[in-house]
Amino acid sequence: MLLSGDRRRERQVSHVALGADTSAVAAALGRPGRACPTGSLDDLAEQFPGGTPPAQAESTLDRLRPQTARRWVYAPGSGAASCAPQKGATQFGLDPQGRVVWYVAVTGRTPVVFPDTP
Repeated sequence: MLLSGDRRRERQVSHVALGADTSAVAAALGRPGRACPTGSLDDLAEQFPGGTPPAQAESTLDRLRPQTARRWVYAPGSGAASCAPQKGATQFGLDPQGRVVWYVAVTGRTPVVFPDTP
C-alpha cells in the first residue's frame, strides 16, 4: 500500500513527460532538493520492473548513461535530498539541454520510466 505522500508525489510526477524541460519539472515539484552529477546510474537497475532480464536492464542503462548529463533528486517527505536516492525519493535524469531522459517517481515503489526506443 502506498503512503499518501507517495501517491501525492506520483501525481505530481505524472504531470512531467519524458522530454519535458526543467521548468516543467520545477512547476510540478518545485526546485530539486539536490542537483547531482550523473554518476554510474547503477542504482536504477533496482528500479526496473520485476522480471526484467539483467541483460536488458544493463543495455538500457548503457543507453541512458551517455544521454544523462545530471540528475535532480527530491527527498521523500521533508528530509534532505541525497545524490544516493533514499527509499521514497524522486529522481529525474536530465540531458545536456535540461530535458527529462528518465525518472523514478518514488524510489523503491515505482519503476524507472524511460523511452522505449533508443
